[in-house]
Amino acid sequence: MKGVLMSIRPEWCELIASGKKTVEVRKTIPREFVHDGFYGGYVIEPFKVYIYETQGYSATPQVFEDGTTIFRGRGKVIGEFVCDEVVELAPLNRADDTVEEKACMSREEIVRYLKGKGYAWHISDLVIYDKPKELNEFKQCHKCPYGYEECTRHEYSCNGAYNVQNPPQSWCYVYEM
Repeated sequence: MKGVLMSIRPEWCELIASGKKTVEVRKTIPREFVHDGFYGGYVIEPFKVYIYETQGYSATPQVFEDGTTIFRGRGKVIGEFVCDEVVELAPLNRADDTVEEKACMSREEIVRYLKGKGYAWHISDLVIYDKPKELNEFKQCHKCPYGYEECTRHEYSCNGAYNVQNPPQSWCYVYEM
């Protein structure tokens, strides 16, 4: 199934996993799943988002079986959620009054991050994996909009999708293997 792989810093992953953060603020949206509505707003086909925890600094230590402790993100896919709603945040006064609370960000932080137009992706059906997944457990194809199973059958052919090697800067389309 096609979904989105999203890079998220460790401190935000902690807030998502705890259930405190229920929207993720992003500058763009996946147009394959989110379309402009006839009367404004967005028509959304709920889609899966895989959470890649970046290797940045984390306030909560990661403790390994051998007792080693590090204060860095895991650099792995730690869970998934379903995005079932997208709200435009520019101008921010269009958004729900609780968007700051849901995003665990102040209005000023949201404005500074977006620098213009942006979106709140709603987090629902959150699942945090017992064992995080490696990036190479996902496939991607930049050229083919049909999915990697169909990749070699169309003019967009890139001779098959390939395993994800590097995390996306923000997000990218992927297929779980």
